[in-house]
Amino acid sequence: MKWREERKSYDSVQRVNEILNGWDPIGVADLVSDEYEMYISSIMLELDKNSGEEAIYNLLVEIVEKRICLSADKGKTAKAANLLVSHWAQYAD
Repeated sequence: MKWREERKSYDSVQRVNEILNGWDPIGVADLVSDEYEMYISSIMLELDKNSGEEAIYNLLVEIVEKRICLSADKGKTAKAANLLVSHWAQYAD
């Protein structure tokens, strides 16, 4: 399996979902484990472009502020961006 294929494996998708549930901008992840699944593909596409933390952070802020219509918690969003990029980087070369 090539590294890009591994990134898109079930386990990797599940890990991205776990990170998003930890980020939990709405505050419902304890009740609904699939609340943020609709954003996984756009986040993974951005990660697959080897985007850095700033780009992922900006995407997460956009999701919260433009799609969910809430204010983003900058600290939690930065932490989530870091975790997402770190997760994605483990499969490089």
